[in-house]
Amino acid sequence: CIISKFLYQSFFIFISAALIIVVAKLVYNVTVVPNVVTLLLLFVGTICFTGIGMIIARFVKDEDAANAAASAVTFPMLFLAGTFIPLETMPDYLQTVAKFLPLTYLNYGLRDAMILGDTASALYNMMIVLIAGVIFFVIGSIITDWRGWLTTTLKKTLHKFTDRIGYENIILESYFYAQKC
Repeated sequence: CIISKFLYQSFFIFISAALIIVVAKLVYNVTVVPNVVTLLLLFVGTICFTGIGMIIARFVKDEDAANAAASAVTFPMLFLAGTFIPLETMPDYLQTVAKFLPLTYLNYGLRDAMILGDTASALYNMMIVLIAGVIFFVIGSIITDWRGWLTTTLKKTLHKFTDRIGYENIILESYFYAQKC
């Protein structure tokens, strides 16, 4: 499930990035040179933010709360990480906060790779995002309620294959009994 979630997120990240690059080129006439480092940065960013999403998902109970919690984390991060406003124009205390946000280093890395052509700096920023991503992903994997996820997934799967309500409960009870042994 983690791999499928990651691949799903990666697909949408790459599509979003492609759209942003096209708009930047058409509307703002920005010279963008996507390269292998850019793709690696997007891949590493996906690891990082999927991990953050897993952590957030552990503490919310339904989809609406998850959307609100994700927005509460990502929206301020977009502004504090220099996505829209250059960090150099922010007060010192906000620049200090930005240094703790993985999106800051992802932004720097993407600028370095696609606009400035500074591969060494882009790789340095990518390593910071990768380290943060591995930490978030490991924490998210550890705190995720896999048993609850497994129960929900099994129920959905069993509903597809049988309409006998009692039959699926027997299978689930047998599964959890086998796990205790």
